Amino acid sequence: MRVQEIVQDLSVWLPGLPEMTVEQGVVRAARRFSSDVYAWKEKVLDVDVDQPPNPQEPDDHEGEIVSLTAIELDGAKAHGFWDGELIHVEEGGGRLVVEAALRPKQGSSEIPPAIAFYAEAIKAAAAAELMMVPGGPWTQPELAEHHGYRYQAEVARARTEINRQRSTQPLQVRPRRFV
Repeated sequence: MRVQEIVQDLSVWLPGLPEMTVEQGVVRAARRFSSDVYAWKEKVLDVDVDQPPNPQEPDDHEGEIVSLTAIELDGAKAHGFWDGELIHVEEGGGRLVVEAALRPKQGSSEIPPAIAFYAEAIKAAAAAELMMVPGGPWTQPELAEHHGYRYQAEVARARTEINRQRSTQPLQVRPRRFV
């Protein structure tokens, strides 16, 4: 999904606000949503490493890493961290597979498909931020608050949906008799 598509939807709510400002607000909102929800996850590293492992540089991706979500060494969970440039793993060598949560790069003109599904949340976050910009007919603090609440509701819905997809167990609770 292109950022421009969301900008067109928002321009109705933000009359007179420069289009470039709205575009920047949409990208900031997409980055914020990705950081809040971890909806966009990809494998960023899949290599054989030495004993002891050296810091590894992740593969190049369309987004930037927010957080490492899974580290496996020969199929078992491993411990490590991301220092902003390299991935450091604390255990021995073997097949290293790392999954990370990503967010769009600053100035991106595309919203990745993994988070484009949540376009309403991105619109709400952008509207909440941009309606607080003073000095024009687009400034509407009360409506900005409303969009902020909408954004928080969309974040909660997205987190629930993502957790439901990862679950291997049924999500129904068996009613118990209250005593």
